[in-house]
Amino acid sequence: MSKLEMAIHQITGFASALDRMDAGSMAQDMGLKEKEWRKIKSTETWMPKKIINDIDYYFETKENK
Repeated sequence: MSKLEMAIHQITGFASALDRMDAGSMAQDMGLKEKEWRKIKSTETWMPKKIINDIDYYFETKENK
């Protein structure tokens, strides 16, 4: 992936986050699986607690786990 493509992805993600202000919705939109989330959560220790809590809540309340 080129630097330009990476920037577009980051800007798109940032815009989505600003629009929704809910990381759980973002996880749903990207089709994030719970197994993938557990991996990300265990390695990306920089993430703010609100993002972690929002995505955890999404998976805790998601129908058809």
